[in-house]
Amino acid sequence: MKTHKELAIEFAKTWNNLDSSYIRDLLSQNFHYSSQWVFSDIENKNDFLEYLDCKFKAITNSGGILTAELGIYNNKYCLVLTQDTKVTFLIETEDGKIISASS
Repeated sequence: MKTHKELAIEFAKTWNNLDSSYIRDLLSQNFHYSSQWVFSDIENKNDFLEYLDCKFKAITNSGGILTAELGIYNNKYCLVLTQDTKVTFLIETEDGKIISASS
């Protein structure tokens, strides 16, 4: 079972490679995503992966550059995403799965 840090690293790989395959098996089925840039919360794994794949395709098509680095927020690992601006991407884990993320 992966630790919180290991799961955060896998999520960083996803963003750095614009490839959701790194986390497909690591998200819980009832994964929850919220973001100030998304109109409504995403309430499950499949919808999030579809959203993420579309987002990655748009970034690739635009020639955009995005980087993800590990950070620490409230004594927990998080991601710091940089694409024009920096965004903190918080990750919650439970029993070796990623159960939620927010930005």
